[in-house]
Amino acid sequence: ALWGEIVSHLTAKSDKLQKLPEDADRHALRLRLIRFLAERSHDSASKEFLLNALDQGPDDLRMQIIWGMRHARGLHGEDVYNKVKGLCDKGVIPEMFRGIALSNANPEMGLPEVLHILQTTQDKRIFVYTARAYEHNYKSTDHFDLIVRRIKELKLDGPFEKYPNGLFWID
Repeated sequence: ALWGEIVSHLTAKSDKLQKLPEDADRHALRLRLIRFLAERSHDSASKEFLLNALDQGPDDLRMQIIWGMRHARGLHGEDVYNKVKGLCDKGVIPEMFRGIALSNANPEMGLPEVLHILQTTQDKRIFVYTARAYEHNYKSTDHFDLIVRRIKELKLDGPFEKYPNGLFWID
């Protein structure tokens, strides 16, 4: 019960913070609060607040929510996935972060899209970001053959020092 009160209080404070004039310190505090809420929010008021913040932005705020959703107790669910997918489809969330955003929002619903990106993208950065999302959100070796094959196709294989591809966990 106490945790719910704390989250509700932070949500209310974040909402008030959104309406204040912006300065660098206030902006940094707002980003930290938003990420904290995305990492730990389950109540309906916080979820509604965060879904609205995803819609309204700005981009750095939106990305803090997406990174915060990575946590097991973070913002998740079918409605979150649908909101994030809609924003990805509109181009509001950059294509480079599509796999991360969808798998963070709902790992089960995001898996087909993550695998599709891993199989088809020719963009090395998108591939690396999506492969990292796969590693973090699925903790499975089921599709490592696909990832290894694509690393070779995209010419990302080689010594880490020469090709810092961000996939050190698969070397």
